[in-house]
Amino acid sequence: MSSLDQYLSLSLVASQKNWHRYMTRKADSAFLAFQKKISLRDQYSCQYCGFQSSLHMDIVNRDFNYLNNKQSNLVVACPFCTQCHFIQSVGISDNTGGVLIYLPEFSQAELNAMCHHLFASMALKTATATDAKNIYRSLRLRSQIVEKSLGAGMSNPAFYGQVLLDADQDSAQKIQNMVDDKIRLLPSLKAFSDSVNQWSEEAAQVLMNY
Repeated sequence: MSSLDQYLSLSLVASQKNWHRYMTRKADSAFLAFQKKISLRDQYSCQYCGFQSSLHMDIVNRDFNYLNNKQSNLVVACPFCTQCHFIQSVGISDNTGGVLIYLPEFSQAELNAMCHHLFASMALKTATATDAKNIYRSLRLRSQIVEKSLGAGMSNPAFYGQVLLDADQDSAQKIQNMVDDKIRLLPSLKAFSDSVNQWSEEAAQVLMNY
């Protein structure tokens, strides 16, 4: 049984309307108090991959419906998992970035959890930092499989997201059904470098206080 079985499932979704609603809400100062309430309830833990931090965490809608803003539908998510809600904006909007890879062995949440560990190891220059770099490099190479099987440019998440948005509903669903169990969004270390460094510093401080 996976250690992530207790968390929510995560898919790659494209929706321009949801993105607009999400960004409008995020910029609303009146939402900050409500956001803190949700964060405390979820103990600052991503409800998809389990990553925990008081820094750079988001609030997303668990049913992917950004008109449904009931408290029970709002959950904490790390940026790696948040960007999966708005695949068409990855690499275009701030604090997003990544590449689509062929990885049927892992769920999206499992990959995101792994990347948190890999990035922390590299940022903190631990004894396993070299291994972490090699693993991450090998994962990135799997984007070539996506390019060969789905077509040129399809490893670009924003391009893939736009393909879904431009397709009619039935065609978009067929595409998603075809890739859901094997294509994953690998977060970009470069895009999240500032957040990774701050998360790593926070984790190191916690360990020092033990």
